[in-house]
Amino acid sequence: KGDNRKCFDAIMALANGPQNTSVYIEEGTFYTSVGGHGGGIAVPSDTHVHNRATIVAIPTALEKFEVISICNVRNVVFEGGQIIGDVDHHLNDKGEWGYGIGLLGARDCTIKDIHIQKCWGDGINIQSLYSDYTNSTVSGHCYNIRIDGVTCDDNRRQGLSIEGAMDVEVINSIFTNTGKTKATLPSAGIDIEPWFD
Repeated sequence: KGDNRKCFDAIMALANGPQNTSVYIEEGTFYTSVGGHGGGIAVPSDTHVHNRATIVAIPTALEKFEVISICNVRNVVFEGGQIIGDVDHHLNDKGEWGYGIGLLGARDCTIKDIHIQKCWGDGINIQSLYSDYTNSTVSGHCYNIRIDGVTCDDNRRQGLSIEGAMDVEVINSIFTNTGKTKATLPSAGIDIEPWFD
């Protein structure tokens, strides 16, 4: 039940190179601390994560965070396993932006065959980089995102939020029981909402 964050970060650092790389995470339950917004386990570009594990967020008081961050990268596949958030044990009642997987400014990425549950915010959040918000641009939007065979269950804010993105495909997926344990609006299965303007 210790914090495996340093191990996850070291594995992803090894994958961060000029080659397409496959990362295999074995079966088991692995706890991890989370960072602030964009500060989760950072998957680098050109990486295919084959996950058979259950990755559990260690409870935090942070208002904004991800367990897995797919931030400003391209050509990433995160496939398989489970992510469990901290909604049962979150350390305050502030915020609504604790995500299982956060895609920020990601391009050509797939989330596949994974079960995400009990996140403080959304199971999956797809949004642009903050530079788009401050500069009223679209250059930092997510592009060409595929959600395939995903189940998002009992997440607090949404199953899936689509905010700053173009060309998003969602297939073979289930978004259920949003807000069952604790709820904050809009508590939708899928919510398509404006990022700016």
